[in-house]
Amino acid sequence: MFQALKNRNIALLFGAHVISVGGDMILFVALPFWVFQLTGSAMATGIMFIALTIPQLIFSPIAGVFVDRWDRKRVMILSDLLRAAIVLGYFVVNTAEQVWIIYLLAFMESSVSQFFRPASLALIPNLVDGEEELARANAAMGASFALAQLGGPAIGGVLVTMFGPHAAALFDAVSYLVSAALVWGIVVPTR
Repeated sequence: MFQALKNRNIALLFGAHVISVGGDMILFVALPFWVFQLTGSAMATGIMFIALTIPQLIFSPIAGVFVDRWDRKRVMILSDLLRAAIVLGYFVVNTAEQVWIIYLLAFMESSVSQFFRPASLALIPNLVDGEEELARANAAMGASFALAQLGGPAIGGVLVTMFGPHAAALFDAVSYLVSAALVWGIVVPTR
């Protein structure tokens, strides 16, 4: 894995992936806690998971088809910028009556997220030379996903517990902006 990260573009993609997917995982933990905090309802919390999961069922099967036709780097940057803007919408929520806004924003954010990961994975072959380097880069990206899945929920739990749900949303928005900046720094070689 570390050998793959010697490639500047793969290192940037790795960092962007860890940060962006980590942001997804932060809110995957923070939002259900927040909904329960606002409503005290297990059913409302369950609906939160539905709002996060339905976009995976709808968009995941078709996202790869579109990503193959579009500029992958632009898809990643646009996905990050859109998600940062969407996440800022959480700041208007303060009462149980506004929980529908959380559902809507979570659905929107999860929908956009379905395009980020396939774009990041499809970009890898454009950034490496040869099968051996591709295998190392793919292994690094797999590790980045595992790292994000490990760290994101832990960070989300700490942020919600110590600073409240708005802090988790702010952290997530910033994570998307940092990820977009890292992706912007990738130079896709012309072949």
